[in-house]
Amino acid sequence: MAERFHIAEWYGRPFLELTDVERLRFADHKVGGSAMTKVEISRLLFLEEKLAATGLTDHQTKRLDTLRTKLEDQRADELPCPFRTDTAYPTCNKAGGVCSLQLVTDDGGTIEPVAGEKSMVRATCPSRFQQDNTVFRRIGEDLLGDSDPAQLECRDLRDLRAPN
Repeated sequence: MAERFHIAEWYGRPFLELTDVERLRFADHKVGGSAMTKVEISRLLFLEEKLAATGLTDHQTKRLDTLRTKLEDQRADELPCPFRTDTAYPTCNKAGGVCSLQLVTDDGGTIEPVAGEKSMVRATCPSRFQQDNTVFRRIGEDLLGDSDPAQLECRDLRDLRAPN
């Protein structure tokens, strides 16, 4: 067989190490049905801290119970993302769950990564790409001489225009 790209990581797990049962479960998984929003997670954390520090009103206690139930549902129904650092309870939010690709071959009857530099994993998911800020540190070192450059969050780049 010629070399071809294949899933390297699926829902944060090395594809070639998954069992058939795990692969079937991942293939059937639908992302996002029970995921909590960042606002809900922030509120949950705030109420947990307030409960430990000063206690809660009846209304806040009910809200905390509701959020804890949502967190239980999320943990039961969603798959965790080991690469996300933007939330306390990260789940995969990418349809299909493919984190990265890798060049493989089946020479010898077994699918395995090709040897050498070509075997490098290629990130396909934004969360995988941003893992541990590795890319940003490298760019900072190479271009700015600073391994911890200040980063600005730009969610919408449509307003960027070339100078006239």
